[in-house]
Amino acid sequence: PIEEVINTNKLKIQEIISNRYAPDDSLLLGTLSFAQSKFSSYVLGEFSYELEKMDELNKGNLVDLAQTTKLSPGKVVDRVWIEIHHPTIKYFQSQFHYLSKDSKKKSNKQPKPFPRSSNINTIEIRKLFDSFVKFISKCYEFYFSLVKEIIATYQLSIYIPVKKLTSTLKIDNLPEISRKHVPVEGPIASIVYVINKCILYIGDLSRYRTLIAKTYLPSTSISKEDNNNYSKSIELYKLSLLILPSLGDPYNHVAIIDNLKEDKFNVVYNFIRSSLSSKPLPIGFNNLITFLSKQPESSPLLKRFELFYGTDRSTITKNDRLELLKSEFLILFNYYLLPNKWKLRDGYSINNHNIKDIEDDFYQVSSKLDFHKQIFNDFYFKQLIILLGGFELLIDKKMVHPDLKQQNSIISNYLKFTFRYLDNFMKNVLNNWGTDLKNPRLSTLLLPLLRIMLCWFKERELPRGYLIQTAPYASSLAEILNNIFEYFRLNPDSLEEVDGIEYNKITLFNEKPTRKRLFKEDVTLKEFRPLNYHLNDFNDDSLYQKDEISVLALIGELPNESQKNTKISDSVLRIAAIGYLGKKILIANKVGIKFNSESNMFEIPERKQPPPKPVVEKKRSKEPLKNVKVKSEK
Repeated sequence: PIEEVINTNKLKIQEIISNRYAPDDSLLLGTLSFAQSKFSSYVLGEFSYELEKMDELNKGNLVDLAQTTKLSPGKVVDRVWIEIHHPTIKYFQSQFHYLSKDSKKKSNKQPKPFPRSSNINTIEIRKLFDSFVKFISKCYEFYFSLVKEIIATYQLSIYIPVKKLTSTLKIDNLPEISRKHVPVEGPIASIVYVINKCILYIGDLSRYRTLIAKTYLPSTSISKEDNNNYSKSIELYKLSLLILPSLGDPYNHVAIIDNLKEDKFNVVYNFIRSSLSSKPLPIGFNNLITFLSKQPESSPLLKRFELFYGTDRSTITKNDRLELLKSEFLILFNYYLLPNKWKLRDGYSINNHNIKDIEDDFYQVSSKLDFHKQIFNDFYFKQLIILLGGFELLIDKKMVHPDLKQQNSIISNYLKFTFRYLDNFMKNVLNNWGTDLKNPRLSTLLLPLLRIMLCWFKERELPRGYLIQTAPYASSLAEILNNIFEYFRLNPDSLEEVDGIEYNKITLFNEKPTRKRLFKEDVTLKEFRPLNYHLNDFNDDSLYQKDEISVLALIGELPNESQKNTKISDSVLRIAAIGYLGKKILIANKVGIKFNSESNMFEIPERKQPPPKPVVEKKRSKEPLKNVKVKSEK
């Protein structure tokens, strides 16, 4: 039985690597090779057996349908990684750590003119790295050959993007044979799961190889392949998400890489995604809250904020401005999500930082970003996803962690902060629209974010209710929608030129528009829980067919490169979807904003303007603030 094969080979490999004095490379690789051939045969045999059983059923023959207790192919692949490959990688890591530590001890004791022992240890580390690479390569063979064999045997292009998979993994020389069709009711879910996990584990192998090389090898000894800053791993994790976006695992693995790169903002983003996919990784949620709440006073998040917050705004560089905004955003996010950890007293974070000052500065600096540049659009996108994710964590009673308090007062304060953020975002959209309503600067309108915001309102009752009962926020949305209505009034033929779809068959703003493929934000946010697992402002029924064109459309691609939409065409379609959903949501407002069906515009009551506050430029110390003891308010 396969269970026995796993357990036997697991013990054999443990015995080989536990030989402290002379772990035998050839014995380790030979044992691994033999075991992996057994595992591959089992997985492929199970798929073949399931399809044969289906064929017999379709022919009307009797088949034993009794459930067996044997392991599924997916379970076998997972156990190979969890019980054999990963523990052995950890063994190698411990050996590298031991040699590195030993090398430092010897170099400290050795007189400087005689660095012989240090050189000996460097040689030992290189030898160990060679053994490690051989082991990693043997593991890679298992996952790669399994994927290649499955792709060569079965016709899967109506289920997954096979061409993208083969080009990323560099699978070529596939035999020109008639591949077997796998019916929907067949083992397709199991096949796709195995392919996805193989890609994920290949990504992990690449990540560990790069990590070991960058941590323990001399910089002069690191090959080009190992000095790739984890780009290969990330490419594979993204591929696994294209194939099976419901699993939260890849996001957790990307977060680990982000942490190695000291990119705390993206760590938070990816832990949020890992926690809130349709099949979340439970450890992703724990990782997120632990990462945010652990020792806030000495947190790298706080130290990084204090480093950049004192920067002179008039001379700040573009890179430092982005780092400042990331660190300010995370301080605000932590203050409202985890006030028991990050709040000193009302209005002040730990280390006595004034939250209103931080928030005002954040909006001020954000407004000066150049949204023509993709880096700033992506940054804004991730901020919004983090905010929506944080709200979901607060309202979902299943998300339990001792540091996450889901009290109504915390939810209320978090929601108010989120709406201040969204109102500022809507003002940036209006400011970037320009004065020429016929020809707005579409590339700077942050249209994907407007779609996300409206789809969130559609799926979550509490934010939607807050929007339609709060005049300033409802009015900001009404202004954007009026600009959209005016754009289509001034450009009545704009939709007829897009995709060749007959838009005269739908009533603009009263029905969902259609399109030929998903957009980047749709693909990125598949299976994201706060949006009910997809953006629902287009009629995409035609995209969900069982054919190769639909598979491409669902990852945002078209079969013919020449048919690809221009950015302007994509923007026009997005504007139509925003107009439809925005009107549907806002028409239910409780603050006196009426829709005039004759002018096709919202009539916005005049806002009562508060008296202008004097603008005072605050002087910021360039020195990080030290811990200041402040008596809490009674």
